[in-house]
Amino acid sequence: MTVLLKEKNINTLKQKIKTAKNSDIELDLSSMNIIEASKIAVLSSAVYYGTNPTGKIKCRLKSDNIKNFIAGLALQNIEFV
Repeated sequence: MTVLLKEKNINTLKQKIKTAKNSDIELDLSSMNIIEASKIAVLSSAVYYGTNPTGKIKCRLKSDNIKNFIAGLALQNIEFV
């Protein structure tokens, strides 16, 4: 399931993650800056881990700088595509 986030509404994100049927979901954060993308990645990681501890979140990002920043946070269920 791919979730394209055009709005930065955390409650909408939580609902989409909780209703995801797949074991893996993909978040398109490519339209966000480093602060917004990091915030969404961390929050979605926590929410998704609570509903599916073995699932992975695949994040699509705008740049390698953002990827390196988020990778430094050591989130176990985040992958980058």
